[in-house]
Amino acid sequence: MSAALKRLAAMGLITMDPEEQDARAKVVRLTAAGRAALAQTSVLEFSRVMAALGRLSASDRSAVVRALELLADAAQAAGDAE
Repeated sequence: MSAALKRLAAMGLITMDPEEQDARAKVVRLTAAGRAALAQTSVLEFSRVMAALGRLSASDRSAVVRALELLADAAQAAGDAE
């Protein structure tokens, strides 16, 4: 994993800084270039999601919204259980 992170840092897509309380750990953050690259490649990028939803019928869009609500509720419950 560290080799992959080093490559991403060398490409200017992330920064890696030492964690304040544990110098062995790194805090990894996306740079502006990293966010731009992610937006261009992510299937969840806003304009792609909107375009995909636009291709669905109204009833299918409602089904997607309901499924996402169920997923969010399940994720919340899983987080609460931890």
